[in-house]
Amino acid sequence: MRTHPDVLSAQAVKRLQGRELILKGYDNDEIADIVGVTVRCVNQWRTTLHEHNDDLHSLVRQKGSKRTPRLTSEQKQ
Repeated sequence: MRTHPDVLSAQAVKRLQGRELILKGYDNDEIADIVGVTVRCVNQWRTTLHEHNDDLHSLVRQKGSKRTPRLTSEQKQ
């Protein structure tokens, strides 16, 4: 099922909510409880936002995890 480009995923909505709460001064534990994510996730958002001057686009999910695949082409088949 494909979503319309203007429709945000549940994860994107959480990141948006998290950013707003971070900017309002909530602590990581409070944000995690409110948004329904782990404290570690909120900490990552906070770090990313800090590194990118609170730019919302820094929280946009990137395609792929950038990890090197562990399986060879033969193993995948």
